[in-house]
Amino acid sequence: MLQNTQSLKKYVSVSENFDFDEFVPYIDKAQRTYLQRYVGKLYFEPLPKTGEDLEVRKEAQKLVDCAMANFGYYLFTPYASLSLDASGMYNHESENRSKITVWQLNDIRRDLLRAGHEAMDELLELLEKNASVFENWHNSYSTIYNELLVNSTSVFQKFYNISNSRQTFLSLQPAIRLVEDKILKTTFHLDLLNRLKQSDLNAVGTELKGLLQQAVIYATVAKVCNEGIFELTATGIKMKFDALDYEKNVPVEKLEQLKTTAEHLTADSNQILKRAIAYVRANESAFTINGNKPILENESAGYAPIITQSILGL
Repeated sequence: MLQNTQSLKKYVSVSENFDFDEFVPYIDKAQRTYLQRYVGKLYFEPLPKTGEDLEVRKEAQKLVDCAMANFGYYLFTPYASLSLDASGMYNHESENRSKITVWQLNDIRRDLLRAGHEAMDELLELLEKNASVFENWHNSYSTIYNELLVNSTSVFQKFYNISNSRQTFLSLQPAIRLVEDKILKTTFHLDLLNRLKQSDLNAVGTELKGLLQQAVIYATVAKVCNEGIFELTATGIKMKFDALDYEKNVPVEKLEQLKTTAEHLTADSNQILKRAIAYVRANESAFTINGNKPILENESAGYAPIITQSILGL
């Protein structure tokens, strides 16, 4: 846990005379803003003195502390040179010291954001791989992975590169949910979709599940491309972790290349959806559950993204 200046210095460069008490409120803000939605109260669980899982728990606590230190200092930086008292707010000024420039401050804040998010991605990966060790977390948060057909970072990574980022996957979930509602629930019977979310599928079910996952993933990337939420690169898509708050709302001109990419992904998604429908029809008896035909009479015509007028992160 971050308890003093020495513990903070493990993750952020600060001087010996740093006033840790001034920083404490921003640890709580970092917990509520960046950590709690993903890991809950994990950082309050005491470490055992012995046990086979002690080293894993120590590593998790280290990553929690790293994330809180960087996120906390990111939130603290605008106030680091300010004093607040009964007369109001004022800057600390000295003849012996010059203030850093706005550009330097922004570079520092971007680096803090990037380091915090990197620690969070490592932490989420560690929690996933050690579900039996972090049973409370797994019981409380694993459901966010199981509600959708595209239910894990590895599944998404299989069909489209997100650099194995857990945070990118979790941030994509609202778009995944919307796409699944739009192209799957309007095409296939709910009984079939619920069955495909189970792990004990035969070869026919596994083949269909893979096709539908691929269609959803391509449509999801096409959707977020057009909405400007993520950074699209030549090798994949990812969250723009180091964008400062005021930069996230800056509209820029849509590039023709981006529009073309979204159109290609949409076409690929629709083509794979047609393959999935044909596959179900060729194996209708295998996908008929409780007497319900697997394909709805008015199946979806595919995914059609809404083209917006702005894009972020190019």
